[in-house]
Amino acid sequence: MVEVAQLAGVSDTTVFNYFKTKVELLDAVIESRSGTRDLAEQVDARPRDEKPFVALRRVLVEAGTPGEALNAAAIKDLTRTVRADPALWGAQLRVGFQTADQLAEAFSRRVRRSLSEQARTAAYAFTASMIVVLEGLPEDCTERDLKRRFNDLLDALSRAWPDLAT
Repeated sequence: MVEVAQLAGVSDTTVFNYFKTKVELLDAVIESRSGTRDLAEQVDARPRDEKPFVALRRVLVEAGTPGEALNAAAIKDLTRTVRADPALWGAQLRVGFQTADQLAEAFSRRVRRSLSEQARTAAYAFTASMIVVLEGLPEDCTERDLKRRFNDLLDALSRAWPDLAT
């Protein structure tokens, strides 16, 4: 933590004011770099009549501010860096599980009660599948390729859980 403070150009007291442990610091880094911090909130912000996979597709693929591109090279670099460091990989798994929990809740709010368990399971499946998708990105992956991969994943999950897609 002292080393992190030195690299950031702040006192170690400042770092400890924000992060009590190295784990908290690593989780915050992964959350901010992965862009998953507010995924569930973005799904919740979509119109309530959209099924879970429709809302998620619109958040991941169709929505976004003009000029705000999915940076495939940065995602590939982050994935490579995280997998090479056990502490970062642990943080990625913790953050991924937290994201899955939040997404499961957001999905459950979009379906009738009888589909709630399916919605929760699908949210966890999506989150785990994203790890596989992101690890499999080729070096020359473009924003268009990344969107296609997201669409392909959501298509496959929609076939597994059609009640959550249409």
